Amino acid sequence: MKKTNTNKILILLSNLAVIIGIFCMFAAAFNEDGGSVRGSVFQVMAPLSETGYHLVVPLVIGLTILLLSVVLGFLSLVLDNKKLKFAAGVLIVLDLAGAGLFFLTPTFYMAANPQIKDLDLTGATSLGAGPICVGVFTILGALLSLISIVLKGSDTTSQPVKGGIRRAR
Repeated sequence: MKKTNTNKILILLSNLAVIIGIFCMFAAAFNEDGGSVRGSVFQVMAPLSETGYHLVVPLVIGLTILLLSVVLGFLSLVLDNKKLKFAAGVLIVLDLAGAGLFFLTPTFYMAANPQIKDLDLTGATSLGAGPICVGVFTILGALLSLISIVLKGSDTTSQPVKGGIRRAR
């Protein structure tokens, strides 16, 4: 008999959403309508030393939180149902914290680089596609983790019967 655990599948999908969010960090960090090109979220988070910009520590913490969420999500796949629901609760907190940090990218960038305020480029540092996609996919991962907590049916077993396979709960 083959067992399928829907909660584990939802946690796996949650991890996939967070991984997609991490890959979205290659997108533009700011809406560059009239300003200079600053690059992707990775380049804004940890700029090259030649640029004169500083490391944006809250974004590094946000990336660390998202990576921790992915690792914990994969490790939670070996847990039983009650411990899996606790791990899903921790994943929700981690994902929402990471999403919140990335939605504040312009604020953190301006705080880490005070020399930009002198250039009057505040309109050019509005939120771009990168942090928005990271936040949206990470919140999607948190919602999938929440569904895995709320969902009652966890284990379904396929049992052979006369005339085919019947699903029993």
